[in-house]
Amino acid sequence: MFFFLTLLLSPPITLANHDFAFDIHEVPKASKWQPGPKVLVIGGIHGDEPGGYLAADYALEGVVGKGEIHVIPRMNKRAIILNRRGVYADMNRLFEHDISPRIPEQRTVRELISIIPQYDYILSLHDGGGFYHPEYIDNVRNPRRYGQSIIIDTDIYHETRHGTVCLQCIAEEIIQTLNGQILHEDHQFRVNNHNTASPQTIHAEQRTSLTFFTLTQLGVPAFCMEASKLLPDINQKVFYHINAIEGFAAAVGIEYHRPWNTYADIGTFLAHTDHLHSVTIAINGAARTMPPSGRIHVRPGDSIAVQEINASSPIGWYPDIYGTGFYDDSLRSFSVAEETKIVIRRNNEDRGIIEVRLADEPTEFFEALVDGEIHLLRQGQVVHVHERFKILRGFTDRGEETMVNVAGYVPPGLEGKIPDDRGYALHPEELDWRYSVDRRGLQYRVHSFADRTFRSTGEIYFTVDDMYGK
Repeated sequence: MFFFLTLLLSPPITLANHDFAFDIHEVPKASKWQPGPKVLVIGGIHGDEPGGYLAADYALEGVVGKGEIHVIPRMNKRAIILNRRGVYADMNRLFEHDISPRIPEQRTVRELISIIPQYDYILSLHDGGGFYHPEYIDNVRNPRRYGQSIIIDTDIYHETRHGTVCLQCIAEEIIQTLNGQILHEDHQFRVNNHNTASPQTIHAEQRTSLTFFTLTQLGVPAFCMEASKLLPDINQKVFYHINAIEGFAAAVGIEYHRPWNTYADIGTFLAHTDHLHSVTIAINGAARTMPPSGRIHVRPGDSIAVQEINASSPIGWYPDIYGTGFYDDSLRSFSVAEETKIVIRRNNEDRGIIEVRLADEPTEFFEALVDGEIHLLRQGQVVHVHERFKILRGFTDRGEETMVNVAGYVPPGLEGKIPDDRGYALHPEELDWRYSVDRRGLQYRVHSFADRTFRSTGEIYFTVDDMYGK
């Protein structure tokens, strides 16, 4: 069983554009914790490199016995949502001494630079092209490739906050950890010293990278982990990244216990953290928890806000209200002028869509008798039914009653009549599964209507027991 112990150190870094803000989390401390070095692990600088940001999620499930590990799982949020390296620019080419924030990524970089001096070491997680090799073998394995390497900017640097530091030595310790657990002989890791400041470097572009700036301008030793993009699946990338974090922590004097030890655990973790259960939405400040695929009905000018995404993992979920101009509308209040939708994403994949429809007088409340108990439900809410379900009435927030229909149910003898199902006690076995929301006969829709157009003005949902009574 997986226990999510992620501690949010701070709210998102305050930026005008919330799509480019980032969260900082702390790996939990053991009960007998001891002070030690403080490090920052950064994932998702490039939005199309999921191995790094998913491994950052996984790392948060471990525990620290000595020192501190803080994690930014998704540094470049909008790029991740779009599954692109960058949005307006390559974020890892914007680290300069005097940043003039002309684009959102520059403002994000400036905020990151402001917090780095509190850390002793930095590790940045990436998925790199090909396989690094010091000699040219072929187009995939050569000195210009990054994959399966630990990148440093020089072997020894004398002006860090710790004095002289052998970056080569630390990188070799990380490599030793990595190569002790490789899944295939072709996956060997190597130290990739860019010699970034040298006139002879083949990586002059790295002079505006995170690691070079952090080392030379802030005096904080920084390392870059690159898992190859050519690895066959995401599980392998995450596996190598978590091994790198473990090796990095040990090399700089931190006692870190990774969450689980086997390669198979990675796949279990990734599958478990991918489940979306429900979404809490407020209409004019009144909250209701509803299915991730459903409908809400509002008046023109009403405000909506996504207050919470209820998922198996709290990290990496983003609500996008179409019309705001942003991709992450967490806690953003939006005035609805026309019909729209709310898309719920896990990183860059759509996982739920909530339609936002307009009605002159939305049905805000439904009164129902469920298994012998009266329930007053707001539109959008879900209730579970074991035995009997009866809709007593639907009404607006002004008290005006509306007709109500249960999709998939026709009262005996009323075929072809006005589909008003108020007052009928029904059993789940009387429902036609073909009309169920999930197409499996486990969730059904109840919608209201005010006139013979039968246009829906509000909905609630109810779930029923499966064949095992659950």
